[in-house]
Amino acid sequence: MGEDPGRFDAHTLRQFILDTSQRCGWASAKQCTTAVRMFLRFLIADGKCAAGLEGSIPVLAHWRLSSLPRYLQSEEVERVIASCDPATPAGKRDRAILPLLA
Repeated sequence: MGEDPGRFDAHTLRQFILDTSQRCGWASAKQCTTAVRMFLRFLIADGKCAAGLEGSIPVLAHWRLSSLPRYLQSEEVERVIASCDPATPAGKRDRAILPLLA
């Protein structure tokens, strides 16, 4: 990235983070993004780097439930709605339908 922090730009910083995250695990990549943001804040406070550059560091997504489907087919939605029992105050659904959706 070079020795002169005044030459840092958003594209170069994002590319550095993305390249680094490809070579290591999620936890290490997250630590890297935190460290780079802190370093940029220090440089900004010291006047050696453009203000707002810490906002260019991407947030690395890591969700525990990322393997769940992003959407349900319309038939599956209809089955979930039909499984609700309107006779109960909460309209609790029948849990027997859950294996059918998997």
